[in-house]
Amino acid sequence: RWGEGVLDTPFPKASPRRRFIRGRYEHGHITLPEGHASGMLASLVGCNCLAELPAGSPPAEAGTRVRILLLE
Repeated sequence: RWGEGVLDTPFPKASPRRRFIRGRYEHGHITLPEGHASGMLASLVGCNCLAELPAGSPPAEAGTRVRILLLE
């Protein structure tokens, strides 16, 4: 199911392509795991959503509203 939330953790990389980043969604807020990298499967532990960053996005600051896919 799709929804929206606010990043509590910044994502420091620009997104030249559409990107989905792992996160933990609670009460409208999204926290990103430490050491977020596509190959770090350990960062999936505790995650319950994927936050969508559109193609061409600059680094996402804390407070950015993003679309999320809830993994339930």
